[in-house]
Amino acid sequence: DKAPRTYRENFTINYRALFRDQAYHVHVLEAGFDQYAIIWVNGDKFEFSAEAMRRAEALKRAWWELGAVLERWSQASRQPQWSQRPARSELRTALVALDFAWASFEHKYIAELIDIEEKARRLIVHAIEHERMVAKLEEEIHQPEGDGGEALMQSPTYAEAQKKLVGSIGHLNSVANTRRKGRDDLSREVLFDAMATLRRCDIAEHSGESTERLIAARILATDVVESFQAMRDYLREVEHCLERVDPHLCNNSGLVARLADWEESWEMGTRYMQHEKLLNAVCDLVAEIRRAQRVAPALTAMCEECDVELFLVLPRMIWLRFLAEPQQHAELLRSLLPHRFPKSPEAKAQWDAEVEAFLEKYRATQRLLIGRAKAADKEQE
Repeated sequence: DKAPRTYRENFTINYRALFRDQAYHVHVLEAGFDQYAIIWVNGDKFEFSAEAMRRAEALKRAWWELGAVLERWSQASRQPQWSQRPARSELRTALVALDFAWASFEHKYIAELIDIEEKARRLIVHAIEHERMVAKLEEEIHQPEGDGGEALMQSPTYAEAQKKLVGSIGHLNSVANTRRKGRDDLSREVLFDAMATLRRCDIAEHSGESTERLIAARILATDVVESFQAMRDYLREVEHCLERVDPHLCNNSGLVARLADWEESWEMGTRYMQHEKLLNAVCDLVAEIRRAQRVAPALTAMCEECDVELFLVLPRMIWLRFLAEPQQHAELLRSLLPHRFPKSPEAKAQWDAEVEAFLEKYRATQRLLIGRAKAADKEQE
């Protein structure tokens, strides 16, 4: 008699495929022998029931009993004068006992494993639910044409839903993002500031203003928005095939790739979008570099190829922009050289004495060059 396997009909599609046309699977036997009562998934602890462990022990015992019968059979074949071959009924009884013990453990073990996997996926399920709520509000809240999402940003309900979605993505990131830091402290305000920056860029562009100084801001803000949208698209996609999501979330390459991009973009957004002086300094620097590229095309090639000389040129350009407009670029230099630009309440100046001496030397050189240029003009007259 063979133990029924009808319980497999209640398995998830993954396990039904795994056990299709197989009465026995070695994974079940290994689990029965290992008898790990505790497993860790996504940093959470899960325990198998005492009943599952009892059935694992029964499977192990049935396996050894069958092995003992087969050993006696083997000895009887090698030494018929000393050993008596077991009866066929005894072998049959051992096989049936193993089959029923195997089916009993498989049923309990896989059922509990499916339950653990469902709980392990709850992080992504929660994110999907929050994304669905955000999408629902986006459909319900009236958005005037061309307002750039301003109406949504002003809605407290939408802000709270978006905050929960960002929080769930952050939690996912802390568990699944093995490529980077796995931060979970990136706030919704980063997205809010990025969208506000994009609206400012659009207004400037439509009013005919020069947008060269806004190029860097638009790129940074676009990366924040697009990485967030990519995460939302992924959540919508996997909503319909959750059983294909590996419960060990770090094993899902698509999820990890999007989380890594999201974290990197939002880290940059946090650093620049939320610090206006720093953002303005970076925008000015990028605009200056683009102007320099038009004068010296070799600089364009350096930037495109990440030439080693670029890393000698860029620091000098940063210093020159600071020396020309120290107040505007002090925040950028402070982010790069904090020991030269103290920000403590005790500090009397924005920068130390050596930087002040460097500034004075620059001003003296500037005055000298201007004086000589004026003298040369007078001689020509």
